[in-house]
Amino acid sequence: MTASLPDLSELVKRRMESGANVTAHVQPARIANAILRQLDRDEQDPGVWLRGSNIGRCARQLAYRRTGAPEDGRELDARSRLTFALGDMAEALLTVALWDALRSDPPEADGWRLTSAHQITGQPAATFALPDGETVPCHVDGLLRRGDDLAVLEVKSMSGYGFTRAEQEGWGRDESYWWQIQAYMHAYDAPRAYVLVLCKDSGALAGWWMERDGEFIDLVMRHALRARGEPNGVLRMLPDGTELEPREDLHKTRGTPNQNHGRLPWQCAYCPFFRTCWGDALDERVTRDWRGRPSRALFLHSATRGAE
Repeated sequence: MTASLPDLSELVKRRMESGANVTAHVQPARIANAILRQLDRDEQDPGVWLRGSNIGRCARQLAYRRTGAPEDGRELDARSRLTFALGDMAEALLTVALWDALRSDPPEADGWRLTSAHQITGQPAATFALPDGETVPCHVDGLLRRGDDLAVLEVKSMSGYGFTRAEQEGWGRDESYWWQIQAYMHAYDAPRAYVLVLCKDSGALAGWWMERDGEFIDLVMRHALRARGEPNGVLRMLPDGTELEPREDLHKTRGTPNQNHGRLPWQCAYCPFFRTCWGDALDERVTRDWRGRPSRALFLHSATRGAE
């Protein structure tokens, strides 16, 4: 945690334990609509291909969005929509708890207030511009203020594996959430952000501050330029420069492949264009995730490895 900045997750935990009445002016219909939207069709402006929420994705995926390619990959199935709904519920609960916790004016909060929150007051969109004039829209979960100081609030819920890794290591440029939150800080001209993370498996809560990165705009401009070519010629590359390639996993002694040889990165399995991207080279399988639940895994057919 950055020196002199409060640990807001601890304030939320104490508010959850207090059992006091809610003091925030909550509009239940606003919260309900945020959750029930998962029952509606996802309507996004088709002319907007680059958003704060997808800025950390693969350049080729962004190129498909830019050209309006039809989706042929991961679908918004029941499991996906239920996962998103759980995230909306967590956001609603934690932002109201934080709002209340800061209104009680605890000395360790050092004067910070949650002055607006998506599911309490509504949150107007903001944008930032790239050097070539491309405008990137952003929506944050909330805004924190202390006098003239401003910070973005972002609430996430994740599995135990992701939670443990985030709690121990934080997020850097190799994490898509880092790019998303940097985008929000730039759009709202905030020098920092606070990330509040809930573990869906255990109910554990953690939080930390992030500082705005002065190199972000240049890095995003480089990534956006990658995505402006003909999609199938665009590198499958993340904004930190990592290329998405099949795993090379051979036994050292015999040179024979093990069961993960040729497996594509998890980002590909979550991409709505993975069939368009990999074509006939793709081998779709159902495996078990770390919890033993069925999970889609993507591999390259052995005959095509090395050709992509």
